[in-house]
Amino acid sequence: MSKIEKTIARQKQRISEGQYYEAHQQLRVITSRYLKSNPPNYDAAIDLLSSGALALFDAGQGGSGGDLCLYLVDVYKQAELKPDSASKDHDVYEAERHLVLGTRDSVPILARLEYDWYASDEPSTAGIYASRAVFPLLLVGNLRGANQALLLFTSQLGTSNPQLVPQEVSSGSADLRLYPSIPLLNFLSLLLLAVQRGSSNLFRNLRAQYANHIAETDGMWDEALEHVGEMFFGIRAPKQSNPLMDMMGSFFGGGAGGAGASKARQQKAETPAPAPGVD
Repeated sequence: MSKIEKTIARQKQRISEGQYYEAHQQLRVITSRYLKSNPPNYDAAIDLLSSGALALFDAGQGGSGGDLCLYLVDVYKQAELKPDSASKDHDVYEAERHLVLGTRDSVPILARLEYDWYASDEPSTAGIYASRAVFPLLLVGNLRGANQALLLFTSQLGTSNPQLVPQEVSSGSADLRLYPSIPLLNFLSLLLLAVQRGSSNLFRNLRAQYANHIAETDGMWDEALEHVGEMFFGIRAPKQSNPLMDMMGSFFGGGAGGAGASKARQQKAETPAPAPGVD
């Protein structure tokens, strides 16, 4: 058994004994040592964080597991890697799944995870990464969490990219910030507004107006939108054995940095227009 395997086994033992805090802290400390070595041992750091995060998630420790996942994404950035199928995309997927099904405190961690991952990709892919939080939260009936995740994501986007000037759209029930150059992100904002209003007409109009942009996700959003239509607007969708898992599987089949995101990078800037159904 290698040194890293022994370390992982020790920390898993601590987690199984309920020593969650101690294991969490030790995992962070040991990872830091690997990163400060000369040269940095990124492979060991990634193995340690991914194994530790999954063990904590399995023990019901979503906050600690999510923290290690954020650290994991940071390590990918330092190593100039992306968490795709050749590295640890499965671990990021597991983190997202646990955070979606976690507690109210899990939503900010999920939003930050998606934003941190997005920050190493093309600016136009913001909607793809934000949707990885918004759609799953909607599909477990957590509208409040979906709104919170999108708000946190867009707030960080605005803070980190002051050159992005949003179009302010106000109505009696909502104030929206739309970005002409990121149409898929705008679609998510308007979709949540349609869900809050329970307006099937607004939902249909949105899908029609943004059809060309949605097509650029290479089908990643299709199942999610079908199930959102059925859950919130009574529009029947083809039956699936597990809509949440089927939809998430379509997201993560190629990773956010895969074909869907590549097509999203090619989006044309959206012509600013009044938001449909916003009075």
